[in-house]
Amino acid sequence: MANNFLKTINENMGMFDKHGFIKKTLFTLMTFATLDVKETQAQRFSINSLMLMEREMIPSLGRLWKSKPERISASQHRRNEFDIYNRRVFSVFSHHAFPQNCKLHYLNPGLLQNNVEEKPDFIYRKLSTATDAKFQSEEGKEKSKDYSVSERKKQTLIIGGGQAGLAVAYFLNRHKVDYIILDQEKGPGGAWQHGWDSLHLFSPARWSSLPGWPMPPSDEDYPSKDHVIHYLTEYEKRYNIPVERPVKVKSIRKVNESFVTYTDKGEWESQIIVSATGKWSYPFIPDYPGRELYKGKQIHSAYYQNPDQFREQRVLIVGGGNSGAQILAEVSKVAQTTWVTLEAPLFLPDDVDGRVLFERATERWKALQEGRTIEIPKGGLGDIVMVPSVKEARTRNVLKTVRPFKQFKEDGVIWPDGTHSQVDSIIWCTGFKSAIEHLRELNVIEPDDTVKVKGTRSLKESNLWLVGYGDWVGYASSTLIGVVRTARDTAIQIAEFLATRGKE
Repeated sequence: MANNFLKTINENMGMFDKHGFIKKTLFTLMTFATLDVKETQAQRFSINSLMLMEREMIPSLGRLWKSKPERISASQHRRNEFDIYNRRVFSVFSHHAFPQNCKLHYLNPGLLQNNVEEKPDFIYRKLSTATDAKFQSEEGKEKSKDYSVSERKKQTLIIGGGQAGLAVAYFLNRHKVDYIILDQEKGPGGAWQHGWDSLHLFSPARWSSLPGWPMPPSDEDYPSKDHVIHYLTEYEKRYNIPVERPVKVKSIRKVNESFVTYTDKGEWESQIIVSATGKWSYPFIPDYPGRELYKGKQIHSAYYQNPDQFREQRVLIVGGGNSGAQILAEVSKVAQTTWVTLEAPLFLPDDVDGRVLFERATERWKALQEGRTIEIPKGGLGDIVMVPSVKEARTRNVLKTVRPFKQFKEDGVIWPDGTHSQVDSIIWCTGFKSAIEHLRELNVIEPDDTVKVKGTRSLKESNLWLVGYGDWVGYASSTLIGVVRTARDTAIQIAEFLATRGKE
């Protein structure tokens, strides 16, 4: 494969790689990928190659990049060196005339953040076309297999195959724990499969990664939902994560010292349950007086796809978070919109994105753990990030909000001052509750639809862990990168529990 790739380089890059630096670099990369070299060698090579590119390759290739790469010095943090090196390699080879489906290996040291220790990783990338590296999502076509009675007994059962479930699985693999994931979706990608058409992350790719394998670069500043779905799909394959889907978990009961999980595809037995079902399947809509009388269209953001169905309508968008702002931004282009929020939303500065918010959440968490009080600028994960679509809406002066209406009428709503507005449709951007109904028979669900936990471990049912439901199981744990810390700690606790039980 290395020879074929070098042949492609000869055919396509000879005209501008006159000194052969690209060929030499990639030949060494391919050799290292084949030999699976040790960490120290790989790191040394990556930094040396970066310096070579900085000194020799970049000046001659600068005109080929869409934008001039920033310069860096050898004294900068190694993580930045790795990141910029990989992005440059990707940048060169994703925008030039390689044959379709050209295979590209490039070096990546793994996720060097959140205290995740992972050896350098050679990442396989398949470019879908010669000029476009955008990932295309695939429809799930997985079919459930038939398991014997013995195969249906596991040390650990993970309920939910989205980002939280995959993160826990990654760390369980490292601890060599016997487990399987039961996922109700038809294919990989978790709740991202149900996001609206234009949905994007509000963090760069490298700040939106699960443990072990950083999310590959996107051709946009903020990756699209399709990019995320493809990443999660490849993540499952990369780490050979066992997922059974589609399987709908109906209930879980404790029988003696084990859990019995009842599904639409039969029963499973396990010593441990990790619930990682997220929130998407439990959308929340507040109970307004007269809502049952309203004859217009109502839809929650969980089921919103695009603005086409609201064209030329009078639309209320209810909810002040990022989903409300982003959906308002596109619906307001085709409809008459009114944005309803409990209070005036907080718009973050243009240079603050999910990366900054995660850092702030981490600082808050560390301070809380250490009993410190710190001052952090206003703005958190629930406040509005100025992604491109929201910035554009700002230029049209549509980011205006009103306080909630008082009640519904058949054709609209009544405001606190008694005035009446006719409304054709309402889009509820009012958030979600944790989807934990499958735990009902374990008697652990509290009136506020949470479970009392220490960390992620249930206080009432000690062999039950919950991951990825938001701050009540860990700061920022419902985000891609935020779930890493709690997933790691969960896997450590599970491994320790199993080791202790094995000694009994």
